[in-house]
Amino acid sequence: MKQSRSCPVCESMVATLLHYNELAPIDMLDMSYSLSECNNCNFIFADKLPSNSQYLFYYEKLSKYDTQVTVSDVDRYRTEKAVSFLTERVSKDATILDVGCGFGVMLSALRDAGYTNLSGIDPAPHSGLQASEQFKFNEISQGTIEGINKAANLSEISLICLMCVLEHLPDIKSNLSNLAKQLQYGTKLMVEVPALDLYDGTGGEPFGELSIEHIQYFTATSMTNFLNSLGFKIIDAELFAIPHLKSGSLFVLAELSTEIQKIAPDRHTKMRDYLRNSELRWQAALKNIPDELFVLYGAGSHSARLVPKLTEKQKNNLVAVIDGNVNLHGKKFGGWEVEPPEAIKKYSELSILISSYRSEKLIADSIKTKFQNQKLKLMYSDV
Repeated sequence: MKQSRSCPVCESMVATLLHYNELAPIDMLDMSYSLSECNNCNFIFADKLPSNSQYLFYYEKLSKYDTQVTVSDVDRYRTEKAVSFLTERVSKDATILDVGCGFGVMLSALRDAGYTNLSGIDPAPHSGLQASEQFKFNEISQGTIEGINKAANLSEISLICLMCVLEHLPDIKSNLSNLAKQLQYGTKLMVEVPALDLYDGTGGEPFGELSIEHIQYFTATSMTNFLNSLGFKIIDAELFAIPHLKSGSLFVLAELSTEIQKIAPDRHTKMRDYLRNSELRWQAALKNIPDELFVLYGAGSHSARLVPKLTEKQKNNLVAVIDGNVNLHGKKFGGWEVEPPEAIKKYSELSILISSYRSEKLIADSIKTKFQNQKLKLMYSDV
């Protein structure tokens, strides 16, 4: 049963539908949702969501955050900018807790920058092990934002980092309200979210900001509204662009205070512009789907968005789905069972359609290294 929810910022129940994000089921989980705009404060958010238990199952069992073995160039760039933003504003003796820390990319970068009182929590079960093996960082425990007080003594924390976390939380208002109640006045909060202010749609992955996991879409104004409503006072905020992706991040540093401020309407057309531009490029990319039998490489958000758009003939031509995420191997993706990359050898006579924007060329090079004669089809070579 899909769950309707109030606006996470102002809690109004009146919203306008902008787009329906239909997604192929993953391991029988239908993660589709409606994209809505609050009629009161203009915040953009996903509505008609899967249940909280389904999201928890997805992050614990199916996500890729504890299976990565390398840090992408984009994540490395984001992390460098985040550390720079923080070091200019927070002293090196701060006691920092990174909530939703993944396998410790931010924490290891903070350690390298001279911070010493560092710890993290993440719901993915192998994040701690991955951080230990990759970065020799051993202060990560498994946990969620709901159980944050079990993982750390919050009275001793001077800064909490929520890096690319808030856009994921289906119960964000309750989660952050409960967190604020457990903090001492003066505790700082550093937030990074994808910046709706920088959404474009004329480049980057079409509809890429509407992933399985991203269900809040913040501008600088709406983030200020949200944090102010919880009692946080904004200390500083900064937008930084990732030009080749036609997107970027919003960094905000805030402090828990006794001040409650009024919500300011956030009137903009950024999401509507993004949806329109994405649709044009998406239709162009769909023209690159093979007309013959083919294999799909990728079982993430891009493919989840792609499969429902296939014609009946294209679905009949789709023989297999392959992905590198070990958490998905053997699981159902739409009507296909996800196979590991080594299964490519079974399909040497078929074309492989690479269903990715950011990693398209990297995946192609990897396949060609192991299977030199494999026929590959790229969706974005001419888009």
